[in-house]
Amino acid sequence: IFHMLSERKEKHHLYNESVSLLVQQMFIHILRYYELNAIVSDPFTHGQDAHIVSLLAYINENIQNISLEETANFFGYNKTYLSQLLNKYTGKTFTVYVNELRMKKAAQLLMDPSIKITDIGAEVGCYDASHFNRKFSKVFQMSPKEYRNKYLHPHTRKAGTNES
Repeated sequence: IFHMLSERKEKHHLYNESVSLLVQQMFIHILRYYELNAIVSDPFTHGQDAHIVSLLAYINENIQNISLEETANFFGYNKTYLSQLLNKYTGKTFTVYVNELRMKKAAQLLMDPSIKITDIGAEVGCYDASHFNRKFSKVFQMSPKEYRNKYLHPHTRKAGTNES
């Protein structure tokens, strides 16, 4: 935002184009990191369906211990309707969507070398290490330990960090 204001104030050559690109970049960032807070358009009527936004936010907030039945009860839907609604907007079943969301959260947590991998599994609702490894590998095609080793920046790794 500071850079955009500076461009507008100083009015260097092509400042309008620069500000336009910076605004686009800002919106991309917002969409990437805050997509659950956005209003989702209905793909068929182009209207807004606040129910799906609430549903996605609820799933995200309760990701550790969530079930289709409990979620359907919370929203006053039957399980079939809730499944169809989620599939309509995400193209995924409840189970697939929740598992992918859990594993994405796990991937974020793996970037903190101070958190044990077994603790990360428990944080995302997988209390058995082999179960967590299987689920994570299905989404990322590598184990959590391999993911951590591949994506954790070398300067952030701590010598002797326990990775299990």
